[in-house]
Amino acid sequence: MKICIPSKGRAHAIKTHLFFNPVDVLIFVEPTEIAAYRVISQEYTFIDIKESNQGISYARNFILDYMKDENFVMMDDDINYFSERNETGHYTKLFSAAKILRAVEEGLNIENCAIYSLVSIEENTFAYAMNMSLGAERNVVNHSQIIACYGFNMQLVNTLQLRFDENISEGEDADFLIRTILSGADSIMDYNFAFSHDIRTPGGLSFKRNAFQTHQDCAQESFNSLTKKHGTDIISISRDSYGDFKSMKINFAKLIKIHNSIQ
Repeated sequence: MKICIPSKGRAHAIKTHLFFNPVDVLIFVEPTEIAAYRVISQEYTFIDIKESNQGISYARNFILDYMKDENFVMMDDDINYFSERNETGHYTKLFSAAKILRAVEEGLNIENCAIYSLVSIEENTFAYAMNMSLGAERNVVNHSQIIACYGFNMQLVNTLQLRFDENISEGEDADFLIRTILSGADSIMDYNFAFSHDIRTPGGLSFKRNAFQTHQDCAQESFNSLTKKHGTDIISISRDSYGDFKSMKINFAKLIKIHNSIQ
C-alpha cells in the first residue's frame, strides 16, 4: 500500500516519509519545489501536482485522482511518532511503521468502509479514557474526526464521487468526513494505533493556516466554513471557562441518524 504525502515549503522539515520504505512513499509537491525536495530526500519519489498555490484541497484531490482505484493512506508531512495501544489502554512507541500499513490495508477491506483512520494524540486528548470505555473494541464507526493520517477505499470513494471541497480552505477533512457519512458510507477509526504530529509547522499547503496565530484560530475558521455549509445542527462549538472559543464539534449522532436512513 502506498503512503501519499502532500507537502509544501517543508523540504527541510518533512519527516513522515522517514518512517517508511522509500518504495512505498509518494510525495506530492508543487512544480516549483520539486528540485528542493529531491536534494533533501533523493531516494524518495516526488510527484508534480501541476499547479502552485491552489490550496490543500486541490492537492488532496490531485492525489485522489492520481491513485485512481488503488487504495492508499494519505498522511500529513509532519508526523513525528507512531504508537500501538497496549493492554493497559496506553500507547507505546512503534519503532517500525509496517504495522500501520497492514492495519489500514485490512481496515479498508471492512464492508462499507470508505475512510480508515488512526488516533491523533493531539486531537483526541482523551484517547486513553476512550480506550477504557471501549474495552476490547478496536474499530469505532462514524464517531471521530479524521486528521493527518487516513486511508481511502478508492473504489467506494469514486463510486460515491467524493472529493475534497476546494472552496473550503480550513476544515476540508472534516467536510469530507461529513459528506462520506451522509452518503451512506462509513468512516472507521482504529484505536489500536495512534500518531503524533506537529500542530504548527512553518510552510504547508493551507493559505489561512499559515496566516493564523493559534490552533484555535484554525478551529474557528473551520467552524465558520462548515456551519455555513452544513448548519449548526451538524457543527457546534465548545467554549472554555472564560467563554472563549475552544474547539469545533461534529454532531455524529445526527450524522448517523441520516446515514442509517440511507442504508
